[in-house]
Amino acid sequence: MKRRHRSFDDAAALDTVPLRSSYWSLGGSYGQHLLLVSMALLCFGPSFDGDFVFDDSEAIVNNADVRGSSDLLQLLTNDFWGNPIRSVDSHKSYRPLTVLTYR
Repeated sequence: MKRRHRSFDDAAALDTVPLRSSYWSLGGSYGQHLLLVSMALLCFGPSFDGDFVFDDSEAIVNNADVRGSSDLLQLLTNDFWGNPIRSVDSHKSYRPLTVLTYR
C-alpha cells in the first residue's frame, strides 16, 4: 500500500481549523478563581482543626511508614496500614504513593 503524502491543499485545510486555546487553559478571571477557592474554604475550612476519626489513628498516627520511622524500602514492601504485605495480618491494600503523601 502506497502512503499518501500530504499536499499543499491538506496543509491549507489544517490552517483553516480554528484552535481554541481556551480549551486547554484554565480560562476565567481572577474573580472566578477567587470565588472557587473561597467556596472550597467555606465548605472545608471547619474541618481543618478537627480530630482524627474512624481509622485515622491507625492509618496515620500509629503507622511507622507515615511517621517516617521506617525506611523507604520498608514503605514499599508494606501495606497501607504499615504491616508487611506478605503477612497474614495484612489487608493487602498496597498504596505507597498515598502513604508517601502523608509523610
